[in-house]
Amino acid sequence: MRIFTSIIGITICLIFLPVLLKADNFYVKNYGAAGDGIKDDGPTIQKAFNAMKSHSGKHTLVFESGRQYYIRDIEGIYLFKLIDQSNLTIDGNGAVFLLDGAKRLISAQNSGNLVLKNLSIDYKQLPFVEGKIIAINQTDGYVDVQIDGYFEMPPPGGPTNLSHEQAYFGQVWYDGPNSLLSSHYYVKDMHEIYPGSSRDRKLRVDATNFREWNKIAVNQTISLPVRGNAHIGGNEVVHLVECRNIVLENVNIWSAPWFAVGLTRNLGEVKFSHVNVTPKPGTKRILSSWRDGIHVKSNYARLVFDSCHLEGMGDDAFNIATFMSSVKKVISGNQIQIKQNFPLSIVPYNTGDVVVVYDIVQGIILGKSSITSSSGFVQTGATPAPLLTLRLKDAIRDMNLHCVVWNESSANPNTLLKNCSIYKSCRFQSSVTIDNCNIIAFSWFWTTNIEGPIPGDVVVRNSRLFVGRGNDKMAASFNTSLSDGGKVYPSVGQPISNVLLQNNEIRGNLMIKYCKKVSVVDNNFSGKNSEIQIGNCGKLLFSDNMLNGSKLERRDQIIFMDEESKRGTTVK
Repeated sequence: MRIFTSIIGITICLIFLPVLLKADNFYVKNYGAAGDGIKDDGPTIQKAFNAMKSHSGKHTLVFESGRQYYIRDIEGIYLFKLIDQSNLTIDGNGAVFLLDGAKRLISAQNSGNLVLKNLSIDYKQLPFVEGKIIAINQTDGYVDVQIDGYFEMPPPGGPTNLSHEQAYFGQVWYDGPNSLLSSHYYVKDMHEIYPGSSRDRKLRVDATNFREWNKIAVNQTISLPVRGNAHIGGNEVVHLVECRNIVLENVNIWSAPWFAVGLTRNLGEVKFSHVNVTPKPGTKRILSSWRDGIHVKSNYARLVFDSCHLEGMGDDAFNIATFMSSVKKVISGNQIQIKQNFPLSIVPYNTGDVVVVYDIVQGIILGKSSITSSSGFVQTGATPAPLLTLRLKDAIRDMNLHCVVWNESSANPNTLLKNCSIYKSCRFQSSVTIDNCNIIAFSWFWTTNIEGPIPGDVVVRNSRLFVGRGNDKMAASFNTSLSDGGKVYPSVGQPISNVLLQNNEIRGNLMIKYCKKVSVVDNNFSGKNSEIQIGNCGKLLFSDNMLNGSKLERRDQIIFMDEESKRGTTVK
């Protein structure tokens, strides 16, 4: 009898084993998630998510189509938090996630082979409201606003002055030639115009440090921050750091209190396909995220952004860069101490990475070398930034305390944007290829003391670069602005190198400064009275371009800022 029982037990195990092996989907409905947009589904979703994480192998967390999941009372800030995880997929199946004001969707660190797809993200309590300007008083520094009935009335007051609250500004929107333009203003206070004006949905907004009163008019739309929700910094809605091989597909972010997406120190390949940061379709909203749409810092990974749409950000749509560091001590030609100039996310300096040293005062690149050893790097970031000691393979002469340093290897060296539509300004400060994109905004190939590197190896082809948010005259600019002791020093050499602009329509001005090895081929400068401005450049080629309806075939059709640039430019 004992033998028979054992045989039965084995038979039962054999029957159910294939079922267990195939059970790689975890359905949130089985854990009690309602998806009605009212019940707080945060705890039940986290329960399902934690159950999935506890199983080894490849698994998918599945949501119900057409549902809205309200997220409020969860453990920590992020609904999904992954550390040292791999082979997991979150499939929203078309669902919408409504987040409470202090919550974010996903944070992944040191994780790999992750997929986030088929979902939309919004905030139940929006971090902004919008309305029309009904009165302007420049002398006393305020505007009166009629809040649109679509939005809840915001609480009165100005900045909370909490440590994690950053620049507290709003946006005034006005028509531009190709898209909406905007001006920042800093909010000092919001209060009633008269007793009971809130009932009439009217507020007075006291502004500070606002220098563009000439751009404000009655009936213009204005975006206001919601106190205690807007500009709360340090936590992106989607935060990926030190991960390997990540895919985001069919993801919409309709509102964000700060940055929408943050990518830092990732490896392998990070691919975004149909990832959109836009105002929610079918609403009266103009704003989407209060700060950058996709904020990219110091990645080794190949970054691919395919068929993404970015619009309505309060700051840049894309910020693709690394952070600069200053030389604090020169131990020898092979050894220096450096400190990052801004500690938002710490730049890695690992053995084998290539660093570049630039002398601000002399205005030249002193050289580059690979790292043989480094010490002091804090993997997860710190405030203030740590003091790092780097030992270099090849000595670099004349390094001094007027130098800045950047890590070329981790400065997003292989970044591709293709088939994207972008309606806010972009900071392209790393090597980048832009193919078949609409950028209806200022394209800024730039560097500063905080953000770098000095850009190079830039390809822009088959695209439309039109003036828009960020600059209503300049479509694109290649330039540097590095300062020492408060004084801006021009580059003596041409540190921006290897630029190709090919088969683009450029509607607006193009500025090229401090560049060498630039090819501008088969472009149509179609804007009214578009200008091409060139300064401190060498080895420039213009071939088969159109300028304001005529063929660009002579150097006198270009505005040169110096004779050297003119001599170094070929036009044919």
